[in-house]
Amino acid sequence: MGVELRDEDLERLAERFENPDAVLRTISANLAEEAINLTREGFEREADPYGKTWAPRKTADNAGSNLLVRTGAMRNSWHVGSVQPMRFTIVSGVEYADYHQNGTRVMPSRMMVPHESDVPPRWKDAFDEVVVEIFERELG
Repeated sequence: MGVELRDEDLERLAERFENPDAVLRTISANLAEEAINLTREGFEREADPYGKTWAPRKTADNAGSNLLVRTGAMRNSWHVGSVQPMRFTIVSGVEYADYHQNGTRVMPSRMMVPHESDVPPRWKDAFDEVVVEIFERELG
Protein backbone atom coordinates (compact mmCIF):
# COMPACT_ATOMS: atom_id res chain seq x y z
CA MET A 1 0.00 0.00 0.00
CA GLY A 2 1.35 3.42 -0.86
CA VAL A 3 0.48 6.88 0.35
CA GLU A 4 0.79 9.92 -1.87
CA LEU A 5 1.29 13.19 -0.04
CA ARG A 6 0.41 16.60 -1.38
CA ASP A 7 1.78 19.86 0.00
CA GLU A 8 -1.46 20.61 1.84
CA ASP A 9 -1.35 17.13 3.39
CA LEU A 10 2.15 17.75 4.66
CA GLU A 11 1.17 21.15 6.05
CA ARG A 12 -1.85 19.68 7.85
CA LEU A 13 0.27 16.82 9.19
CA ALA A 14 2.97 19.21 10.40
CA GLU A 15 0.32 21.30 12.20
CA ARG A 16 -1.12 18.21 13.80
CA PHE A 17 2.27 17.06 15.00
CA GLU A 18 3.14 20.40 16.52
CA ASN A 19 1.17 18.91 19.40
CA PRO A 20 2.09 15.20 19.26
CA ASP A 21 0.36 14.53 22.58
CA ALA A 22 -2.99 15.23 20.93
CA VAL A 23 -2.34 12.60 18.26
CA LEU A 24 -1.01 10.11 20.79
CA ARG A 25 -4.01 10.71 23.06
CA THR A 26 -6.34 10.06 20.10
CA ILE A 27 -4.50 6.82 19.38
CA SER A 28 -4.68 5.75 23.04
CA ALA A 29 -8.40 6.54 23.25
CA ASN A 30 -9.12 4.48 20.14
CA LEU A 31 -6.95 1.61 21.38
CA ALA A 32 -8.85 1.63 24.67
CA GLU A 33 -12.16 1.27 22.82
CA GLU A 34 -10.70 -1.57 20.76
CA ALA A 35 -9.53 -3.28 23.95
CA ILE A 36 -13.07 -3.08 25.34
CA ASN A 37 -14.43 -4.66 22.14
CA LEU A 38 -11.82 -7.42 22.33
CA THR A 39 -12.68 -8.04 25.99
CA ARG A 40 -16.37 -8.41 25.11
CA GLU A 41 -15.45 -10.85 22.34
CA GLY A 42 -13.56 -12.89 24.93
CA PHE A 43 -16.74 -13.15 27.00
CA GLU A 44 -18.62 -14.40 23.94
CA ARG A 45 -15.91 -17.01 23.23
CA GLU A 46 -15.47 -17.79 26.95
CA ALA A 47 -11.74 -17.57 26.41
CA ASP A 48 -8.87 -15.46 27.65
CA PRO A 49 -7.12 -12.99 25.32
CA TYR A 50 -4.62 -15.68 24.33
CA GLY A 51 -7.37 -18.02 23.09
CA LYS A 52 -7.33 -20.43 26.03
CA THR A 53 -10.87 -21.33 27.08
CA TRP A 54 -11.83 -20.51 30.63
CA ALA A 55 -11.83 -23.29 33.21
CA PRO A 56 -15.29 -24.88 33.41
CA ARG A 57 -17.79 -24.10 36.10
CA LYS A 58 -17.37 -26.27 39.20
CA THR A 59 -20.89 -25.81 40.48
CA ALA A 60 -24.23 -26.32 38.80
CA ASP A 61 -25.60 -22.88 39.72
CA ASN A 62 -27.16 -21.04 36.80
CA ALA A 63 -26.94 -24.08 34.55
CA GLY A 64 -27.10 -23.07 30.93
CA SER A 65 -25.73 -19.58 31.43
CA ASN A 66 -22.32 -18.67 30.08
CA LEU A 67 -19.36 -18.81 32.39
CA LEU A 68 -18.82 -15.43 34.08
CA VAL A 69 -22.18 -14.23 32.78
CA ARG A 70 -24.63 -14.71 35.62
CA THR A 71 -26.24 -11.29 35.19
CA GLY A 72 -24.11 -9.73 32.44
CA ALA A 73 -22.95 -7.05 34.89
CA MET A 74 -19.25 -7.83 34.53
CA ARG A 75 -19.34 -8.34 30.77
CA ASN A 76 -21.12 -5.01 30.28
CA SER A 77 -19.19 -3.03 32.88
CA TRP A 78 -15.91 -2.56 30.99
CA HIS A 79 -15.06 1.06 30.30
CA VAL A 80 -12.10 3.34 29.69
CA GLY A 81 -10.27 3.99 32.93
CA SER A 82 -7.71 6.53 31.77
CA VAL A 83 -6.21 7.82 28.55
CA GLN A 84 -2.78 9.39 28.34
CA PRO A 85 -0.64 10.10 25.29
CA MET A 86 1.27 6.79 25.52
CA ARG A 87 -0.95 4.72 27.81
CA PHE A 88 -4.53 3.71 28.45
CA THR A 89 -6.39 1.51 30.89
CA ILE A 90 -9.71 -0.24 30.75
CA VAL A 91 -11.44 -1.27 33.93
CA SER A 92 -14.44 -3.23 35.04
CA GLY A 93 -17.17 -1.53 36.98
CA VAL A 94 -17.72 -4.55 39.20
CA GLU A 95 -15.64 -5.10 42.29
CA TYR A 96 -15.24 -8.85 41.84
CA ALA A 97 -13.68 -8.71 38.35
CA ASP A 98 -10.18 -8.78 39.84
CA TYR A 99 -10.90 -12.16 41.49
CA HIS A 100 -11.84 -13.63 38.13
CA GLN A 101 -8.95 -11.97 36.31
CA ASN A 102 -6.29 -13.21 38.70
CA GLY A 103 -7.96 -16.15 40.45
CA THR A 104 -8.07 -16.98 44.14
CA ARG A 105 -7.15 -20.02 46.23
CA VAL A 106 -10.49 -21.61 45.38
CA MET A 107 -11.21 -20.08 41.96
CA PRO A 108 -9.05 -20.45 38.84
CA SER A 109 -7.95 -17.37 36.93
CA ARG A 110 -10.27 -16.50 34.07
CA MET A 111 -8.28 -13.73 32.48
CA MET A 112 -10.39 -11.18 30.64
CA VAL A 113 -7.71 -8.67 29.58
CA PRO A 114 -4.03 -9.38 28.91
CA HIS A 115 -1.24 -8.23 31.15
CA GLU A 116 0.27 -5.07 29.65
CA SER A 117 3.69 -6.71 29.27
CA ASP A 118 2.33 -9.61 27.21
CA VAL A 119 -0.27 -8.48 24.67
CA PRO A 120 -1.35 -11.45 22.51
CA PRO A 121 -0.84 -11.39 18.72
CA ARG A 122 -4.58 -11.10 18.00
CA TRP A 123 -4.79 -7.95 20.12
CA LYS A 124 -1.57 -6.55 18.62
CA ASP A 125 -2.98 -7.04 15.11
CA ALA A 126 -6.22 -5.28 16.07
CA PHE A 127 -4.27 -2.43 17.66
CA ASP A 128 -2.08 -2.10 14.55
CA GLU A 129 -5.21 -1.75 12.42
CA VAL A 130 -6.50 1.03 14.66
CA VAL A 131 -3.22 2.95 14.46
CA VAL A 132 -3.03 2.56 10.67
CA GLU A 133 -6.62 3.82 10.31
CA ILE A 134 -5.83 6.88 12.40
CA PHE A 135 -2.72 7.74 10.39
CA GLU A 136 -4.55 7.19 7.09
CA ARG A 137 -7.28 9.54 8.32
CA GLU A 138 -4.68 12.10 9.41
CA LEU A 139 -2.89 11.90 6.09
CA GLY A 140 -6.13 12.30 4.17
